[in-house]
Amino acid sequence: MGPIAGMARARPRSNTPTYNSTLGAGTALRKDSIGSTEWGSSFAINNGDGNHSLGESTFNLSQSTANLMQATISEHRVPIAMAVNEYSHVWFKSANVEERITRTFGVVLISFAATSLPLLTDVHSDIEPLQFSLVDAAAIKSVVPNKQLLLPDSVASQHGPSYYYQFDRLGLANWLLAQQKEKPTAAFFNAEVLRYEVSEEEGLIQPPLLLSNYWKCEEDHTDVRIDYHLNTECPITAPLLNLVFATKLSGNVSNVTSDPAANWSAESSSLSWTVTELSRHGDCAGSLKARVHLSAGGPSQPAHVHVVFQCSDATISGVNVSLANSDTYHLSMVRRKVMAGKYFSEPEIRK
Repeated sequence: MGPIAGMARARPRSNTPTYNSTLGAGTALRKDSIGSTEWGSSFAINNGDGNHSLGESTFNLSQSTANLMQATISEHRVPIAMAVNEYSHVWFKSANVEERITRTFGVVLISFAATSLPLLTDVHSDIEPLQFSLVDAAAIKSVVPNKQLLLPDSVASQHGPSYYYQFDRLGLANWLLAQQKEKPTAAFFNAEVLRYEVSEEEGLIQPPLLLSNYWKCEEDHTDVRIDYHLNTECPITAPLLNLVFATKLSGNVSNVTSDPAANWSAESSSLSWTVTELSRHGDCAGSLKARVHLSAGGPSQPAHVHVVFQCSDATISGVNVSLANSDTYHLSMVRRKVMAGKYFSEPEIRK
């Protein structure tokens, strides 16, 4: 089955949104300019090292969730899964963690079961259009909706704390048919439906993790200490998971002693520590220490410390999604997640 006659094929980009300015610079999107912003516009922060993505265009579904979505199909309801992913970018300018620049971006994703395509691509049926809302969105600064899938009236300028959107049935049908042709064995088809930026108004948004690092560089060795602790002023109460702290070391490294144990990669000249979990109900702070012995090339050049982490069932902004009341569609799952983007601190040099 090909695209519906007379309709342009809708192909929303699945690449990560980027904001084409350096951290803390650039002109932010205005709420009154939302309707004129192209979907291809990007959000990006280009400061610092690392290659951290701002967004993913897919999200994995467990087998139990997949079974639930298939079951609702047999009951003549269309299961809809949605996800809200937020990416926290923080630049700590010094050992004083209050000297920082914080930016937070979000992506809303939607997933359709392949078994629902016969109904969703039949534009002659009388099913009601799919509508959803971005709720509890008072902290949202700007929104970029996907104009290829959403009706023009619903992507016009809106103001929080709630934003309402309706899918274009023809645009959605053509996009689903194109996806099915491209991936005929896929069980689900996922799309970004909108991207947003959270207001960086002072005191409104707090980063989940505070970070500082100290260096003492000698000819034959380098001492590094990284201090971190959960920010209790951040609204996230769920634990941070799978934290990895990393930095670069220059010079010819002959040996590394650390507390706790660190991983040294000679290939990438990087030193890293892994922390499984950081929770308000357990260890919420710590220090990572290392002495790096140099055989030549000293003293080392102090470098940024970067950290990656994730947090489930939470958003920094408090944003959530909901479907309009409907006998046709069923919100089978909502996943919310916070992930570190470009999250790093400048080195503090000790004599």
